[in-house]
Amino acid sequence: MPVNKIIVLLLSLLCFHTKAQVLVHNPCEQIAKGNKYLMPSSEYKVEVWQNGKMQNAFVHSMDAMHSTNNCKTTAWVNFSFAGKVKIKVYKLKGNAKECYVLPQSSKIKPILKKGFIEFEITKSGHYSVEFEKNIFIEHPLFIFANPLETNIPSPKDSNVVYFADGVHEIGEKYKIPAGKTVYLSGGAYVKGQFFSDNGQNIIIKGRGILSGEQFEARTADHMINLKNANNTTIEGISIIHAPRYMIVTGGSHQVIRNVKMMGWWFSTDGTSTGENSVI
Repeated sequence: MPVNKIIVLLLSLLCFHTKAQVLVHNPCEQIAKGNKYLMPSSEYKVEVWQNGKMQNAFVHSMDAMHSTNNCKTTAWVNFSFAGKVKIKVYKLKGNAKECYVLPQSSKIKPILKKGFIEFEITKSGHYSVEFEKNIFIEHPLFIFANPLETNIPSPKDSNVVYFADGVHEIGEKYKIPAGKTVYLSGGAYVKGQFFSDNGQNIIIKGRGILSGEQFEARTADHMINLKNANNTTIEGISIIHAPRYMIVTGGSHQVIRNVKMMGWWFSTDGTSTGENSVI
């Protein structure tokens, strides 16, 4: 093979390995040890593999908050990647006799092996791993496979409110000024709610978690409430335990992208936006 072709091939391989990355978003130690609102799953263990290297993905778990279905849980893992990854899921209770990965449009066919199932992902997205065909799954497992982040803001930027890895308690209606970017790093666990009135050009982004665990149902505001706010973006974060709607934005030209929302109370799946907006 000519030398110039060898150089091109080596450069192509180098670019591929540079781009192929995995960043698992595991919680800080205070959360990883578990509490009554978010805990390690007792149902599943998940590994993320790329290029022969394995990373353990913390399997977040939420118990149902209703006395009528308190035997149910919701579990998920959260990571960002580029390239191709292999997911291994270990079912910790009972044997896996069947498994399905949704959405069906992904055409992912999991392989059942002794003690675990595995499948590959090449595109970012939200996937559901189901070990039964029932309409109501007792213990659903979600795989949140995000694209790698771009334009991560600096914590030193005066226009940025930066929540680093760790637990942050901000209370109800934490006010966001106009023009600010609020960033939740992958290991950030923010307890409280974001609020703004007439706050234009606001961005809320990252891979962290916003939790309303301290609020009983119907006792507080929506998790993110941006009133009369134009040109806003909410991207990448996870929101859990909302007492009302997850996101309410008034105004126009809003973008809500790749936001993960888990809640048990009635209407906690709610998202409301203004005109000329995209979800």
